[in-house]
Amino acid sequence: MEFELYRRGPHHRSDDEYISFREVRDRFDFRGVEIGAWVTQKEQEKAAVYFYDALCDLTKILAVPDEVISLRGTLVLQYGKGGRPGVAAHYAPDQRAFALAKNAGPGSIAHEWFHAFDHYICNKAFNVNKPRLFASTAWLAQYAPIEHPLNALLFNCYRAVLLDKCKRSSNPTYQFK
Repeated sequence: MEFELYRRGPHHRSDDEYISFREVRDRFDFRGVEIGAWVTQKEQEKAAVYFYDALCDLTKILAVPDEVISLRGTLVLQYGKGGRPGVAAHYAPDQRAFALAKNAGPGSIAHEWFHAFDHYICNKAFNVNKPRLFASTAWLAQYAPIEHPLNALLFNCYRAVLLDKCKRSSNPTYQFK
């Protein structure tokens, strides 16, 4: 089944400009790009353009340089590799890779990128050395934070997103004073 995809947003390339996954890797400084064995050349060519546009949109939304998207060259982008039925995308902390399914990839980029960022930033926001720990989990568990103005902004984001009006987490494991 083939899906008709569309996007609304600024143009980052001419409509007929060919973009390859190699160009995506190079522009955003990904540590690597891996393509699944079942992805055809035609699907790769189409997907690379969608990924390029989605990643450019993400840099504009976040107002960051291109290399921030790869978390300073530490992140791998996977397409059509290692998926499961019904799962559009996932982030694998042990590989520092975000994987996007063949039929649902580009629309999931921002969501999966935030998981990657949440994992990447953990040891920069907290005095902790646990390779699989995410900063949001460390924040909810009230690990000792590293004092920094950017971390304070991140913690404000977590407070707004992860707690209800009564400052309770939706996860009963974590309760705040």
